[in-house]
Amino acid sequence: MISDNIIVAIITGIFAFAGVVVSNLANHHRNNTQQQVRDQQLEDEIHELSKRVDAHNGMQDRIANIEKSIVRIETILEGK
Repeated sequence: MISDNIIVAIITGIFAFAGVVVSNLANHHRNNTQQQVRDQQLEDEIHELSKRVDAHNGMQDRIANIEKSIVRIETILEGK
């Protein structure tokens, strides 16, 4: 027959295992939530940087058009 010490050890092991499982699940949930927050922050930063790049590219296009206009004006003025 199984002694009382063995039964107590089995019960203790079961509760210890259950504690580890619950703790791991809680940590996983917490880490997952934190990762989602970090991912959202990165997405926001990427979106902001994309806006800045688009604005910069727009400025480059305008400067290129201004340079072309200056060349045309200079050509017209040189022709007079």
